[in-house]
Amino acid sequence: MQALKAYQKFHIHPHKNLENSKVEFHYSFDHEVFFKEIIDFSSENYVTKQKINDKNTQILLQHLSIALGISYYKLFPVEDIVLENFWIDDDQQEFRKKFYNKWLGEFRYVNKLNPNALKTITSKWEELPQINIAPLRESNHLVPFWWWKDSFVTAEKLIREEKEITPFCFGKEYLIHSLWTQSLWKEKLLIKRTLDLEKLWEMGQRWYYNGHVPITGIISMVTIIICYLYGFDHVHFSNEKSANFGNTERKWVTINHQRSKSEEFEENFRKYIEKYISTSIVYKSKLRDLFEIKIAQQFSKYKKHLTQFSSCNKNFAISKEAEKKRCNDCPKCFFVYLIMRPFLLLEDVVHIWWKDLYENYDNLYEFQELRGVRWIKPLECVWTEEECKVATWLFIQRNPKYTSSITEYFKENILPQKTNSERETLWVSLLWE
Repeated sequence: MQALKAYQKFHIHPHKNLENSKVEFHYSFDHEVFFKEIIDFSSENYVTKQKINDKNTQILLQHLSIALGISYYKLFPVEDIVLENFWIDDDQQEFRKKFYNKWLGEFRYVNKLNPNALKTITSKWEELPQINIAPLRESNHLVPFWWWKDSFVTAEKLIREEKEITPFCFGKEYLIHSLWTQSLWKEKLLIKRTLDLEKLWEMGQRWYYNGHVPITGIISMVTIIICYLYGFDHVHFSNEKSANFGNTERKWVTINHQRSKSEEFEENFRKYIEKYISTSIVYKSKLRDLFEIKIAQQFSKYKKHLTQFSSCNKNFAISKEAEKKRCNDCPKCFFVYLIMRPFLLLEDVVHIWWKDLYENYDNLYEFQELRGVRWIKPLECVWTEEECKVATWLFIQRNPKYTSSITEYFKENILPQKTNSERETLWVSLLWE
């Protein structure tokens, strides 16, 4: 294996405005290896209310440039970040260090790196840029949308409250995006991101690091810019209570795949917005008080959405297009099947997954992982072991004549661990709203 060249500093350079509302962001290691990515802030379906070269927008883009940089910083996590276009105070320092250390916890855990490697964030500027965003009074609600069941539940709740909603997508145009209009009849607001894939691939070939980044944290910062540009005053994410629970620990640091979906991140980011950006933008998660099993129960009632959602991250691969809504072979697919199974008829199950995943004994290992029988909870967007156990128990209770090798294993090895009374108490606590 070729030895990695050890870089000393990661630089965040000034961004550059391009034509047609495109912005180019620049980064480097030691002014030696350079990266650039482009975000197109224009939309085919919506018209901006502010200009991309507006002073406030430019300051917002400086905030965003720090968040975007994590996709390149992770190649070689150095101890010092240098801001060449921005100055931050002590509170911002603390927030950004947490973003690059704690929120990058899973990446550092998988690559066996120091969980607190970033020591300093220095700046060549000496004045904190001031932003002045007038109160937004559009009463328009932005809903970040991943085509997962949670986003549909958030959208339906807001529609029932007679709110005007706009589904927001970030990244690139995926085939699955077309499913939105088939069930909710709303035009999406898509903001395209073009990562420096060529350089990332080149560094990957040279054995630099790779792994999970806090993408929800990045998108959170993007939504605030979208609120200002397009006139939204509410951002409704679909992060739930289950996202607060970690996967494992390393060196007294909790490793949580969903760290940037947690209540901790939400509170930290809300304070950041209010102090440095605007007090007129409401940022929150509509499903924060619900466990995932409760969301699954609610989603199962929307029959029109059951075939429109995707539970598989392979639909959102950067370099290729997915050919189907789910692979039925990853922790996320197994989890969504498990958590929704108690609330669906067999005909719905077959229609969504094309087969009954409980019938294949080869799937036992994955279901054991989800229920906490083997190793740690998978490093994926899956939820608590107790929810998975209760969901399986509830399915068995509601379908006493159903048998499969996997459910029989559960009856013999996991069911005896709790009494029916204990399960019912847990069931009530998980479905409390």
